[in-house]
Amino acid sequence: MVIWRAAISSDHTRGVIRVSTHSSTRPLIGTVRFPGLFFDFRERVKKETSIKCANCGDQITQTSEAGVDVLLTVEMIKHAAMREHDYLALVSSDRDFLPLLSYLKDQGQRVLHVSTGAPNREMRSVTWAQLELENEYVSLCSIAMERRLILTYSGDERLQEAKSLLDLRGKEYDVIDITSVNAINDVDLDFLLRNQHITFQELGGDPGRSYSAAHFSNSLHDFRKLISEGRVYGGLPYVMHDGQMEAYLIGNKVVG
Repeated sequence: MVIWRAAISSDHTRGVIRVSTHSSTRPLIGTVRFPGLFFDFRERVKKETSIKCANCGDQITQTSEAGVDVLLTVEMIKHAAMREHDYLALVSSDRDFLPLLSYLKDQGQRVLHVSTGAPNREMRSVTWAQLELENEYVSLCSIAMERRLILTYSGDERLQEAKSLLDLRGKEYDVIDITSVNAINDVDLDFLLRNQHITFQELGGDPGRSYSAAHFSNSLHDFRKLISEGRVYGGLPYVMHDGQMEAYLIGNKVVG
């Protein structure tokens, strides 16, 4: 499963950063809440077909998923017939699966509907149970990138230290000011902060306690302002590579 997000780069001509789940079976984050559940995330295969335009005669290339919905339907019906399971699980909120779910329910099958948001009301009515991954989904994803990212803010006194560290290693990087909506939009910033579990502290607060951005404000606009004003601070600059932390600020020194 691959998700393409909007550009996360100071150089918008560079394109997009691919956000994808790992392609190996692994336990769901929060196994205490969902004991025994494992998911095998795989990249969806694209199929290209070429057709001739009826008006101009030019060839037009179309991209579609190579029978994924049909494959899932066949697999679920096959397993339903084998009856070697306690329940079936569908990780999709596509309403095209409603007829399949209705059929499986009529066959007495227990189907768990897994969604990345609130389950569709119609899908809820034809499934045995529902599981929402809205909070866990971000943690299940990893970010694939060609260049390193330095997350920072305007006036970051340690930015040059992080840049020098990467320059010495001969690494290419992009610098993103998280206080600027022009550098990174709210959707991508929220995803990065939650995916990397980046925490912050409040000026004058308990230095031993740190919190997520959501703790300080429900609005990323207000959170950016708090960072700009120095009222909230954290482990910035924060250097990322291949979806992992490579270097960050500890005390007054960039370590990585």
